[in-house]
Amino acid sequence: MTMEFFKGVYQCLIPRALQDSPPRRDWRIQFYLSSNPECMLNDPPLEDTPKEWTAYLDIVTSDLPGLMHDGLYLTQENVQLLENHVQLAYSDKRKRHFLRRYFTVIDPRWSGRLEVMSWKYEPVRDFRIHHLSADKVYNAQVLNKDGKAVYYYDTSNPEKNANYIYDDMPMEGLWPFPRKEEGAKDQEVLKREGEGGDQGEEKERKETEEGKEVVKDEGGGDEEEKDAEGEETGQGGGKSRTDFQNGRRIH
Repeated sequence: MTMEFFKGVYQCLIPRALQDSPPRRDWRIQFYLSSNPECMLNDPPLEDTPKEWTAYLDIVTSDLPGLMHDGLYLTQENVQLLENHVQLAYSDKRKRHFLRRYFTVIDPRWSGRLEVMSWKYEPVRDFRIHHLSADKVYNAQVLNKDGKAVYYYDTSNPEKNANYIYDDMPMEGLWPFPRKEEGAKDQEVLKREGEGGDQGEEKERKETEEGKEVVKDEGGGDEEEKDAEGEETGQGGGKSRTDFQNGRRIH
């Protein structure tokens, strides 16, 4: 009698506990990459050169916020080696065969697959995981469980690039947009700025003016100030600029 009572209580509590638990959120991350993203801008894409490959990364995660804050990284350690294989496929559009290499990739925060494709054997055979990088991504999107886009990137249509969760927050790893190199302000800069404008620059300007007044009061003439400016100008180098390659998704 007692055992049956506890069994009945247990069976009643389990469904209720499942109902009270928060629903699991899953996001689907899809990246399209190329060894030469620039060639993907052509119509049709120039894929026939011997060293060219295209890749498709498709992963599912329940921790998209963490991947956007910490960066999305894929290394050889994520590859399930015994599941690697290659397959000969046929393109109805191009009327020719091509090679597709499959990788199963897993991480504590995500899992999925990577496909590397080429018309030739060499690019597929010689491909390594470290060949993937953010500048090789020509199209990317993240979908929520309802299939709605929360992130989108397309080098051929940059006006559509957007992160609908974290807006302009710079991201690292394979994320192609936004990047710090594009001028996005990091958190330290945002803390320095107030609602009325860039207070950090205003403070720095005032300190510079006060410093000049001190130099003049101590007897430092304009000649010393000009000499210092000349030395500083002589040592200054040119600014470097990062050029991003562009591409286009294959339909």
